[in-house]
Amino acid sequence: MHQSNEPTLEEKRDDSPSIPGVPLLRRFSTVPLWLICAGFLAIGVLGLNEKMMYSPDSARYVLWAKSLASFDGFTNSSGPEPVRYVVHAPFYPIMLAPLGWLFSDIVIPAKVLTLMCGVALLILFFLWTAKRGGSGGALIGTLFLALNPLTILFADHVLSDIPFIAFVLVFFMLAEKMAEHPDEDRWAWWLVAVLTVGIFMREIGLTLLMGAIAYLVLTKQYRRLLLVFTIPMLFYLLWYFRNEVYYGGLENPPIRNMKLLMGHYFTADGDSILREFLGRIEANAAVYLDWARGLILFPQFLSQSYSAVSISGPLMEAMNRVLQVAQYPLIVLQYGLFGWGVFAGWRQNKTTPLILLFSFFYMTVVLLYPINDLRFLVPMMVLMIHFCILGGRDLSQRLSTRVQRRRLALAFAAVILFLVAIPNVVWAYGYVEGNKGYRHDRNDPSRQVGEWIAKHSDRSTTVLSRWGEIALWLDGRKLVLTDHLLSLTLFDSYLRDYNIGYIVTFVSEPGIREYEFQMLQTKRYSLTTVYRAARLEVIQVRKLSEARSVWGSGPSVDPEVAQDLVPPKEQDARKFFAKGVQELEAGRPAEALHIFSALLETSGSGYIGLFCGISLEIGGQYKAALQLYRQLRQQLQAGAFIIHAQSHAVLVKNLEKAESESSPAERAGIYQRVSSVFWDLGFREFSLQLLGRSLKEYQTFAPSLIFGMYYSLQRGDTVRAKQFFGRLKSASPTHAIISTIQTVFEAMDSARAAKTVPQRITYQLRLAKGYAQLGLVDATIDESFSILERDSVNVGALQLLAEAYDLKDRVSPAVHVLEKLTRIKPDDSVAIEKLQRLKKRM
Repeated sequence: MHQSNEPTLEEKRDDSPSIPGVPLLRRFSTVPLWLICAGFLAIGVLGLNEKMMYSPDSARYVLWAKSLASFDGFTNSSGPEPVRYVVHAPFYPIMLAPLGWLFSDIVIPAKVLTLMCGVALLILFFLWTAKRGGSGGALIGTLFLALNPLTILFADHVLSDIPFIAFVLVFFMLAEKMAEHPDEDRWAWWLVAVLTVGIFMREIGLTLLMGAIAYLVLTKQYRRLLLVFTIPMLFYLLWYFRNEVYYGGLENPPIRNMKLLMGHYFTADGDSILREFLGRIEANAAVYLDWARGLILFPQFLSQSYSAVSISGPLMEAMNRVLQVAQYPLIVLQYGLFGWGVFAGWRQNKTTPLILLFSFFYMTVVLLYPINDLRFLVPMMVLMIHFCILGGRDLSQRLSTRVQRRRLALAFAAVILFLVAIPNVVWAYGYVEGNKGYRHDRNDPSRQVGEWIAKHSDRSTTVLSRWGEIALWLDGRKLVLTDHLLSLTLFDSYLRDYNIGYIVTFVSEPGIREYEFQMLQTKRYSLTTVYRAARLEVIQVRKLSEARSVWGSGPSVDPEVAQDLVPPKEQDARKFFAKGVQELEAGRPAEALHIFSALLETSGSGYIGLFCGISLEIGGQYKAALQLYRQLRQQLQAGAFIIHAQSHAVLVKNLEKAESESSPAERAGIYQRVSSVFWDLGFREFSLQLLGRSLKEYQTFAPSLIFGMYYSLQRGDTVRAKQFFGRLKSASPTHAIISTIQTVFEAMDSARAAKTVPQRITYQLRLAKGYAQLGLVDATIDESFSILERDSVNVGALQLLAEAYDLKDRVSPAVHVLEKLTRIKPDDSVAIEKLQRLKKRM
């Protein structure tokens, strides 16, 4: 028998917002709804602070908004080279831009605006859910949405998630209108407008378009399909050309959206993209299934929390203990209601397939994305609450046919709802309490650090860090953003090429800093802690020699810094970590593993975990190393760890292959290639061991002899370098680089024997040119600087330096050198042309 979808008289009496014709304003007069919104707003206001939950994402939004407000387009000028490529969707900073006309510091205003978007989300959710779930059910759902820690968190930070979800709900509401009024095109036009904004609100907004296309094809609405597809896609293609083709090609940024999606992070570069995707799905599915346990009822318990929010105390600890057991019936409750709600929604709402199609495409992209984050599940959380309300309403109607029984069921349901809401209430209370300290101290650590550096340096000072929000407080000083796991070679070159004055690093438990390994291994710089704010540490950079770059140095900063700036516990942990690195370099990986494992038990950080894996790798425990590298994929926002863990996994497989390879030449080649990677990373002694294995397999292997010579030159051991060169000449007398290397050694010897400064400079210039011919760019830069110490206007050295920086795509250093060169030699047409080309990127 056909079952009518018309509401009963009792339903109409209880749920007036679902009755056709009820004025919209009457829905807004619902007092409980406004109380929920007021409570949510109060929690958000009490939690406002200057902290950035995501770095550097949030800072980028602020910087773009300020740039747009000053009519400079999408320009991030925080670094030495301005960046116009936009790695995130562009509409959110456009929405924030007007704040730049009203406030000089827009961080708090931006958070307030996002918080108001959270209030709008609650109202939209109520209106959308009330249509099918009744006003009572919609109020319950809105309350759970307002109390959800993820809603509170993302509405209280400079992030586009909450505005995006609000547009998603408007999209679904307009789709319902379009289905109800098939002859009125105005709803389709509104849908197109909202869809276009949604696409540009978050990068994953394209899944809205994918869901809409699939839905319109399935329902055979081909005329609307043409409209819905062409207009958003036209705007998207225009933006794609501006961003990916023009500025992406011009600036070649290290992070690009398509590169992130299509790169190899879980498999080797030679593997198929299908295998890469399967690896991502396997790893991400395990993580998201764990997080999904309490997506509605306890998302910040029994799973990873956000470091920007420190919530602890007896109530939180008690709730964690309770949820160890209570999580299982709660999981059954929320997913049982969700499943029934999907069933009920499919019967009641023609656009339920659209919601499910969007969810399918959305989760497919999330599972294929190489980085996992609880943040990505927030839209699914909102949809789950919606369907739970629909399921609860449908079950209540089926199970309580009489008014009296229905009232008893509602009373029982109210008690259950009160109990299941307790975890989120406890979290919200802890969130407000945790922010009391901030209200007494208006400066967050990033601001304190930025303002301290601005006070103790001149405007030419450059800072290196991975924390982009520091740029907001540096008063014009430039910030070089880097991965804290970058190689030692790259670390040293950044400090040299950008004349870095300070490093800002986060200190994790039990006291290990970002860049700790690089700072231990560098032989070029003296690094001293000069300031501390909470867990952010400022480290002053000084060259071990007094040589300074052609830019000139900032003022010498000698603040009164006491030894107790770094607590004794952290000093001990750093010494312990340094001991582990020493054991690795001394060829004792088992001892190093013991040290790093002890540190890992204290901290649980991915940084220490990576060094545990490297210890296993160097010690030949390949299976254990690979297993640990796979575990690093499940770290929250583990982009850097995924990349480096995969790189080491490839190295492990190469070492395994070398041990099983039958050809001595092949074994020698593998050991040489792996050796070069470890040298670059900073594990210099192990690199030399691998090089020794290569030459043991094949004594006259030319690449290993060449790299042995390079390694020796970098260590300053010219005697050993010449020995490698002698072996190379004997083994391959006709090798193409023999004559160039011969010239390099002759110039090196002549420079040392030179009696006068001009003679020495002449031979050094010849040496620098030889390095350039060999492709040793960093050696060319070092030798050019050495010349400029003695002759600051040496044209040849400046030309070599400019060419080297151009090859490395270090635009700002190249421009500085070329500006000096053209002042000295104004008729140098090559330098002028190069300067004009590079200035277009400044």
